[in-house]
Amino acid sequence: MVYFETVEEVVASLGRLARKVEYLTAAFAPDTRRAVEMANSKSGESVLGLGTSGGEVVASAKRSVRHGLCVGINCI
Repeated sequence: MVYFETVEEVVASLGRLARKVEYLTAAFAPDTRRAVEMANSKSGESVLGLGTSGGEVVASAKRSVRHGLCVGINCI
């Protein structure tokens, strides 16, 4: 399993593909924010994301639940 904490780490690891992910992240940002708002997750709760693609929603949810567990599963 690979964990990235910053966009810079993703770009360094994945190169050109990361730039596409960064573009899509910006394009879907309003939907990501709305999905996390609708979930109304609280600090300490757990989040399971299925079909997470680039993981934007799970990453955003992690900021909401702080010390809670967040897991994203995607089939490539």
